[in-house]
Amino acid sequence: MTALDPMEPSPPTRRSPRWRAWLAVALAVVAALCFTLAAIATWTRATVLDTERYVAVVTDLGADERVIAVVSQRLATQTVVALEIETRVSSVLPPRATFLAPTLTERIEASVARGISQLISSDRAQGIWSEANRRLHTRLVAVLRDEAENVTLEDGVLTLDLFPLVVSAIAELQAQGVIPAEVPLPDLSAEADMEAARERLGTALGVAIPAELGQVAVADTPVLQRLQTAVQTFDALVIWLWVAAAATALAAVLLAGRRARMVLLIALLAIGATSIVRLLIPAGIDVLDGAVADAQRRLMLEAITERLQADLFAWLASLLLALAVVAVAAWVVSHLPWRPWTRPTGDT
Repeated sequence: MTALDPMEPSPPTRRSPRWRAWLAVALAVVAALCFTLAAIATWTRATVLDTERYVAVVTDLGADERVIAVVSQRLATQTVVALEIETRVSSVLPPRATFLAPTLTERIEASVARGISQLISSDRAQGIWSEANRRLHTRLVAVLRDEAENVTLEDGVLTLDLFPLVVSAIAELQAQGVIPAEVPLPDLSAEADMEAARERLGTALGVAIPAELGQVAVADTPVLQRLQTAVQTFDALVIWLWVAAAATALAAVLLAGRRARMVLLIALLAIGATSIVRLLIPAGIDVLDGAVADAQRRLMLEAITERLQADLFAWLASLLLALAVVAVAAWVVSHLPWRPWTRPTGDT
C-alpha cells in the first residue's frame, strides 16, 4: 500500500444534485418564516392572553397623561349627570340665581375631574387600577377566544370599570357640601360586585344609578373582531408553527452539503424575517387604533397598544440576539479546518 503524494490533487468530490440544494434553500426560507410567526404567536399567548402578564405590562397606564385626561373627564361627566348635580345646585340657589346653576355645575365637574386626576396619579389608586384592568382583561380574553358565554359588551363596547374611583369622586362632592354629609357611601375596599355597589349607592342618594357610571370605553366591536380573528388564528397555529419550523429547519440541514452554512443561512433568514415584521408592527397597530372612531376610546387604546408594542419589541430584541448568537456560532463552525457537519458527498 503506497502513501498518497501530498502534492497530488485530491480526487474530485461528487456533487449532490442541484435540486437538493434548491430544496434545502426553500426549506430554510419556510423554516425562517414559521419561526418568526411562531415567536409572535408565543408572545401573544404569553402576554396578550395571560391576565397576570397583561396587567403587569399595562400597570403604569395610570401614569399616562392621555389616560388620566380621558378617565378623569369621562368619570367626572358621568358623575355629575348621574347624580343630577345641576338639579341639586338649582334647588339650593335663590329663585333669581337659578340661572347660575349650569355655570356652577361646570365648575363642580371641573373640580371633580381634577380630584379624580390626582387620585389616579396617586399610589392609592394602583390597587383600584390593577383590579379594574384584571377584570377588563378577563372579559377581553373571553371575547377574543370566543368563550364569552357569561360576558356581555355594553352596546358592542368593551369597557374598563372604574366605579371605585367614582365613589371617591362622590366623596369629594360630599366634602364640598354638594352631597349631604349624612349620605352613606358604599365601602368598596372588599367589594367584588360593582353592580350591587351601584344599587346601594343609588339607594343612599335617592337616584337611579345608570349601569355605565364608572365605565370607560376601551374598544368597540370592529376592533375586537379584528383582534379575535388574529388571536384565534395564532392560538390554533402556535404549536404547529413551532413543529413546522423545527421540521423544515432539520430537513434543510440534512439535505445541505455544508450543514453549518445551512444553519447560518436559516439564522440569517430568521433575522431578516423578524426584522421585517418588527418594521411592519407599528403600521398594523396604527390601522388597529385608527379603526376606533371615538377620540377618547382611541386614546385609551393607543396607550394600551403602545405598552404592548414595547413589550413585543423587547421580546423580538431578545429573539434577534439569540439568532445572532446562533449565526455567529454556525459561521465559526463552517470555517473550522475540520468540518463535522459537512456531508462528504456534496457542497450545498
